[in-house]
Amino acid sequence: DNKEIIYVGITKIPMASRLSYGLSAKGEHGYHGYKFKSIINHAFNLFVFSFDKISREAIESIESEIVYLFRKTKGYWPRLQTEIHFNNKMCNHKIIGEIYEKIKNS
Repeated sequence: DNKEIIYVGITKIPMASRLSYGLSAKGEHGYHGYKFKSIINHAFNLFVFSFDKISREAIESIESEIVYLFRKTKGYWPRLQTEIHFNNKMCNHKIIGEIYEKIKNS
């Protein structure tokens, strides 16, 4: 949103399904969908990175490290970040830096 990262997340299901569900949920079964759906009234950039043969814990580590890098460099958390999955799983910090640079410079 205006070159602002507003949310970082992961999913196990196909992106089209996840976006559809996250943008259309109306609170049935307690899930209201993405917090950012109420402020999205224009086009936005979506960055998708796919990882094969990597554990969910490692992917959660990448997610949390990217959110932390945002916090470290910008001084605040992504505006609509609602949760992060921290764990001690070691992951490739080179990958995290490359992903962050692609997002930051777009």
